[in-house]
Amino acid sequence: MHADLAAGKLPWIIQETETLARHYGIGSAWAGLHAYRAVRAGRLAWEQWLPVAGGTLHPFAAGSMLYAESAFSFLEEELSRADGGEDRPALPAPLYAGNYETLRSVPQENWNFASPWQVRRELRFPWYGTSVYTAAVGAALTVRFRGRMLAAQFDFGKRCGILKYRIDGGEECVYTGVREAWVPDTGWCIPVLLADDLENGEHVLELSVHYAQMPDCKGSECKIFDFMSAE
Repeated sequence: MHADLAAGKLPWIIQETETLARHYGIGSAWAGLHAYRAVRAGRLAWEQWLPVAGGTLHPFAAGSMLYAESAFSFLEEELSRADGGEDRPALPAPLYAGNYETLRSVPQENWNFASPWQVRRELRFPWYGTSVYTAAVGAALTVRFRGRMLAAQFDFGKRCGILKYRIDGGEECVYTGVREAWVPDTGWCIPVLLADDLENGEHVLELSVHYAQMPDCKGSECKIFDFMSAE
C-alpha cells in the first residue's frame, strides 16, 4: 500500500471500496490515508502508525486521535451536504449480482458433531453466544446448508490446526491460514470463505482438524463461532 500512496495512487483494495461507495451514493473515510499524511507531516513516526512494527496506532492515544480526526472530517462533509431531511433515493441495483446481501447464519441444529467437540459459552466474543471447540487431531463435523456459498467464522491463531474440508463429497481443500509473525497464538476472529461457486441448493460440508509440521503451527485447536451461507 505504501508504494501506491507514495505515488499518489489508490491501492486496489481502496479502489474496490470507493467503487461501491460511488455506486450506492455513500460517503467514505480513509483513515489510513489520513495517518499516512500525518506521518509525512511529521506529526508521528512510522513506528507509531504501524502495529506490525510495534507501534501505537490503535487503541492507544496516537492512533485513536487519528481515527477520530478522519471520522470528524467525514461527518462534517456529510453534514454539509445534508438534504434537509428529505427521503433518500432508492438504492440502485446491486453492482454485483452475486453479492452476499442474503447472507445468513446456518442454524446450529444443522451442524452434526460429537465428542471430542465441545460446545462452549463464548466470553471473549459474547455476541456469538456459544462456539464449538476441539484440539483433537482428526476431529470431524458435517454441516447441512442451503445456498450458493459457505463461509465460517473462526477463532484463528498459531495454535490452530490445519482444516481439511470438502463439499458434497467433492475435491478436498486445505485451509492453513495466515501464520505471519504478527499473528497471535489465538484470539483472532476471522471469516473464512470455504466455497463461492456452488449451485444454489442443498449441500453438505465435511470438515476435519489436523496438525501439520510447518512454521508457526503450534497446535491442533479449532474454535468455530458460525457458518454462514447466501442464496
